[in-house]
Amino acid sequence: MKAKIISFAAVLFAFAALNDIPAMECGMCAHVGRGGYWRRAKTFAKVKEAGCDWIRTDFDWWQMERKKGVWNFEKYDTLLDDAEKAGVKILPILYSPPKWCRPIKDHIPEWEDYIRRVMTRWGKKLPYVEIWNEPFHPHSHNMRAESFSVLMKSAYKVIKEVSPDTKVLIGECSARQLE
Repeated sequence: MKAKIISFAAVLFAFAALNDIPAMECGMCAHVGRGGYWRRAKTFAKVKEAGCDWIRTDFDWWQMERKKGVWNFEKYDTLLDDAEKAGVKILPILYSPPKWCRPIKDHIPEWEDYIRRVMTRWGKKLPYVEIWNEPFHPHSHNMRAESFSVLMKSAYKVIKEVSPDTKVLIGECSARQLE
């Protein structure tokens, strides 16, 4: 798989060079905010070796607030610092609430607090943020479109208040039609 990714990136850059197309930025999804955290240095190096600049990864709310009202950002501070040193940009996926904030549609003020804290702390380092991942997937949060719309609107409002230049991306929507 790694060889295919590196080969694909090489073909893209060769095509761009031969056709006088400006170099493009590319990225990969790697869970360096979760289980891959302990391998992040190696992951960053492999991403750069493949010619990519970005990693899309989880910024799990439940990892930042394991106990209600007690916040710990150390893991993500380290992640962002290490990524910057490696020349890798991070596209965070903002989602994954703690158990006491489920279902999320009933906890919009807490959701907005999480978004505000993330953007206040790291907004200048995050030119893009993605809201939620697979919100409609039955094995994930199995959200309805109406609930997701409320989350997107509230997140967008808070992000633009705190970090107006940050671009807000919709989370990847798979496995179920929007109704």
